[in-house]
Amino acid sequence: SSGINAEYGVHYDMNKGIFLKVDAYHRISTETVYHLSRKIEGEELDQLYPGRRMFFGRNGSHVKQNVDIFQLPQLAAWAAVLAYLASTSGDVHPNIVFEDINKITYDIHVGGMLHGHIMDNIGDYL
Repeated sequence: SSGINAEYGVHYDMNKGIFLKVDAYHRISTETVYHLSRKIEGEELDQLYPGRRMFFGRNGSHVKQNVDIFQLPQLAAWAAVLAYLASTSGDVHPNIVFEDINKITYDIHVGGMLHGHIMDNIGDYL
């Protein structure tokens, strides 16, 4: 298992490349914290998130939450690209990758690329 799950409600720290779940009281669910495919625990978790709490915008964190089903593919793409870059070059900048994935997603959906492709190949989809 990669440890990274693109699922509803998961938070992702774009600056640190960390996936985690946080409850309504800002407490981090310690069994859900992953950096790429590596589980973050104990002292390392305490250093990243003092008190094991997530106060958004503090501790160098820039956090987004997956709040709807439409973000699942985007989150899965971010996780896959981060994992690939880490395995091939080791030089990973999670925030830059996140921005690139956001732009591509926007261009495909809002820019009409997906709509145009479907309309040009409607027989493949019906």
